[in-house]
Amino acid sequence: MSLTALTLQHFRNIESAELDFHHNCNIIVGDNGAGKTNILESIYYLSLARSFRTSQFKKIIQADSEYLQVVGKVLESNDGAHATLGIRKSITETQIRINRESVKQSSRLAAFLPVQVIHPQGHQLLDQGPKQRRQFLDWGVFHVEPSFLSLWHDYARTLKQRNAALRQGQAPRAIQLWDTRLIELGEKMTSLRKTYLYKLQPHISFYCAALIGIDVEVSYRSGWASELDFTDALKNGLEMDRQQGFTRIGPHRADLVFKSENHRVQDYFSRGQQKLLVCALRLAQIRQLKEEDRHALLLIDDLAAELDENHREKLLNAAMETGAQVFITTTHIHLLKAETKFKRKVFHVEHGHVSEMV
Repeated sequence: MSLTALTLQHFRNIESAELDFHHNCNIIVGDNGAGKTNILESIYYLSLARSFRTSQFKKIIQADSEYLQVVGKVLESNDGAHATLGIRKSITETQIRINRESVKQSSRLAAFLPVQVIHPQGHQLLDQGPKQRRQFLDWGVFHVEPSFLSLWHDYARTLKQRNAALRQGQAPRAIQLWDTRLIELGEKMTSLRKTYLYKLQPHISFYCAALIGIDVEVSYRSGWASELDFTDALKNGLEMDRQQGFTRIGPHRADLVFKSENHRVQDYFSRGQQKLLVCALRLAQIRQLKEEDRHALLLIDDLAAELDENHREKLLNAAMETGAQVFITTTHIHLLKAETKFKRKVFHVEHGHVSEMV
């Protein structure tokens, strides 16, 4: 799978662009502020209908424009079959199309176009709250387990109903009417997450060794006390849930813990090591996806940021060896010492204008 072509309209400072990509590696060169990261952001947006840089739509749409549009052509298989994905968004409406068919769920885009991104703020996966770590884990489960998305939605709806009963001060028996379904869905979600993490751990170890030279163990915290099952944890916590008006435990409170030599990496690793760990985690997910006979896109924004020449070369080599289609931004192509090893296309961005360099 690869993104062969991309058409943009009114995306940040890019008024319009039509790009044809290499299936292997694409390098996007430009000064800071020229708009090179906007190309990566648009690819991410085509996959997930959201940005990895901001939650504010007004920052993504070009000033004085009524809408933005991103259309991509995806090579699905070696036999030449393509799919066309498109998203057009205004302040009031979002339109998503796959092969000219209108769809409502943005998850349909993600299923066609799995994307991972490495960017200078990637260390936030480690030092911010557990929500980002759950999203990291659930991205992988979603792409390898078809039932996970419906489980997640059903669990979220049931949780919302239980929380409404708690806020309304309903009697314990009325609240517990939601528990059976919540437990059933929550235990299935937890099982799928643990199974995926078990498969992912060898790849994490491999890339940590390659990039950092240190092993990292990842453990899953289910969102309730480890000595209890979900049923007993809900029962024991009911009175406190009633007092606080929401369900305090469950897979919606799950987290990942990263340790090296029995130390939390957030306390033990330098900022550079933390960044490399996040890179290893992203590469591990791409590798695991490949074992499921699926391929992803890897977006690397500002490869040179905070990495010396040695680690830049290690990361680039590791990225290319995953088999993913890779997109890299850089201010100067000479910073990518290893780029001559790989077949690639190079694009130059200046003031929002994109051109292919021959």
